Amino acid sequence: MEAIQEKIDDLNKRIMETLYPFEKLGIADKKKVDQIVEEIQSLQKSDQLKIMGYEDVIRAKTQIDSQLRALVIGILVIVMAIVLIAVVVYRIKKKRKERLPDYEDDEDLLCN
Repeated sequence: MEAIQEKIDDLNKRIMETLYPFEKLGIADKKKVDQIVEEIQSLQKSDQLKIMGYEDVIRAKTQIDSQLRALVIGILVIVMAIVLIAVVVYRIKKKRKERLPDYEDDEDLLCN
């Protein structure tokens, strides 16, 4: 029982020292938040209620996960745009090359 209370006290202390203020947490804090959430979830439900700011920690985890998801989606959109631009440029160059007459093999131009 005392060991559980010590763990709860330790978690409360770490939350206040490392995660506060919750609004300023970012992707760089993901490991810390995940570790604390994992430790909180290893406790029984009745002991989880003794954690100060438990809802804030869960909210911070959700916020960080959303930021990470937005970053990944943003990177994918940029990569897709680059690929699309490359394909369009390639096709435009290919069509221009097909439309231009091939002057190298045209002997009439060499005679004039």
